[in-house]
Amino acid sequence: MTLKSSKTSHALFVLSTCGSQSRRRPPVSPIRSHSAKLLRTPNRRNSRRTRQLPTTIVCRMDERTVRRNSGAGILSSAVPFELLVRMARLFWRQLWHLMMSQLAPTRKGTGSYERPPPSYLSSGYKDQIWTGSFEEDQFLLFYGIECPWCHRCLLAAAFHRLTDNSNASRIIVPVRVYPSPEGKWVLRPVGSRSNAEDANERLPATYRSARDLKQIYRNADPSFRGRATAPLLVDARSGLIVSNESADIVRFMRHIATERQTPSGIDPFPAEYQSQIEADKTWIHDNLNNGVYKVGFARTQAAYEDAERSVFQTLAELEQRLAGQRYVSGTPYPSESDIFLFPTLIRFDSVYHTLFRCCQRKITEFPNLHAWMRDMIQTYAAEVSHTFDVKETANSYFKSLFPLNPSGIVPKYDLGRLDVPHQREQLGAKPDSLQRP
Repeated sequence: MTLKSSKTSHALFVLSTCGSQSRRRPPVSPIRSHSAKLLRTPNRRNSRRTRQLPTTIVCRMDERTVRRNSGAGILSSAVPFELLVRMARLFWRQLWHLMMSQLAPTRKGTGSYERPPPSYLSSGYKDQIWTGSFEEDQFLLFYGIECPWCHRCLLAAAFHRLTDNSNASRIIVPVRVYPSPEGKWVLRPVGSRSNAEDANERLPATYRSARDLKQIYRNADPSFRGRATAPLLVDARSGLIVSNESADIVRFMRHIATERQTPSGIDPFPAEYQSQIEADKTWIHDNLNNGVYKVGFARTQAAYEDAERSVFQTLAELEQRLAGQRYVSGTPYPSESDIFLFPTLIRFDSVYHTLFRCCQRKITEFPNLHAWMRDMIQTYAAEVSHTFDVKETANSYFKSLFPLNPSGIVPKYDLGRLDVPHQREQLGAKPDSLQRP
């Protein structure tokens, strides 16, 4: 590489690749341009000897640009940097809208995320009536640890003690599924030959060979053509899909707890609070559970601001309510309202605050909400602690939602000290006095 200075404060770079040659070509005049020019002299076919003449690349540019980019940066290209940025922005925006239209459809003309209805919804829960006693391990609950809708089902099953095998009375077998790079739920972790929980060994023979959740759906319904979503509750005896809608699954678990003969845990749906619980569940689902997705998947500034305002108004109201009562619906112990709220709050600071841009405040900045979350984790550790994994959940969200996080980088997060005493005992009854009769 040869560097020559000129009075015009420009640098001339001449890169030469030389072969055998009998004479040199005359020097090439500098080209006053930021574009690289490739000058080649063709071989003379009529010459007695074939000569390989030098290949010369000449590039003239400002010395400051040379120092800044070492002659190889984007600014030394033929396309001006400003134009390159505009082109990249236009291309990425079009690609982003295309990907988001598949990931998160919006209400026409508003840019507001609208959760699509399930492409497949089993009628088994409505058409089939399960009564009488239930067999051990009768139902299979397919769940993803990352999914908040699966999380509420795990919590409901745990509070009803339907997944408790300590007294050989487990009715529901949780079967974990894992997200794949193709966007499917698979029964084994990617790169692993066996399920981490060895759940496949406990599955009926008709399910044991399944590789992903779609095959489970097709085993139950050969005509299945929709999206294989989780959670999914299946009757292992008949192969019938009970439901793939989380609210119906929670309701069905309540039915099992009422019908079963063995003693259950606390009742998350007590008769005297049912109307309040139903109203609170709808409010929490629309404005918080689904509300954070409306924020993260908004396609316009106005849609984003409306959704974020609704989320933080709901959090502010819950913060005020929990200042005077231990649990959401006024019950002295966790109800289905609390079961619906917990999955969103435990994911909020690690995922929704950053990835979904719910940035006004963190849950750690709501004293009563954070204390309520600690109360759930500490007082009901046996029911709650095994139902979530903050690290795996954050990794899954940040690495799988490519349109929201193209780099795949998982940021640091802080959930606060979850082991600090919650000091909310005076607001409710003791857990040992709340057993179902």
